[in-house]
Amino acid sequence: ARAATMARGGRSRGPPKILILARRNDIMTCSVRYAEDLGFKADGVLDNASAKNMLEKEEYAAACFGTYFKNCEMFKEDVKEMKALLDQKGIIWGEQPFFGDVKAVMLELGLLEADTTNKKTGTRLVQQPMIAG
Repeated sequence: ARAATMARGGRSRGPPKILILARRNDIMTCSVRYAEDLGFKADGVLDNASAKNMLEKEEYAAACFGTYFKNCEMFKEDVKEMKALLDQKGIIWGEQPFFGDVKAVMLELGLLEADTTNKKTGTRLVQQPMIAG
């Protein structure tokens, strides 16, 4: 019942929440801070087990992969597994084009839009319509 309630009302209250998936603490920390500066709520994880745990507990508007994650051969299977899980849960995701660039991903995913009046970030959060459960 709790999940149904969250699905109905969770998205309309407060800023959208995004999940940052990284493999290095500096990239994760930098990306989370950047996401929060842009007006999002953000959680950062460093491995698939933590990511799965957070996806069970929280509702996310989107997920963002860190660059290190994308470029490293060792993590190819991890990335594939996470993308499949996000797709299965209906969570949109994107990959940072370079270190800490959450803004590019969120613009691409349509959660941010350009706003020239905002001197600090040059963007504003897109007001999501309330999702009926």
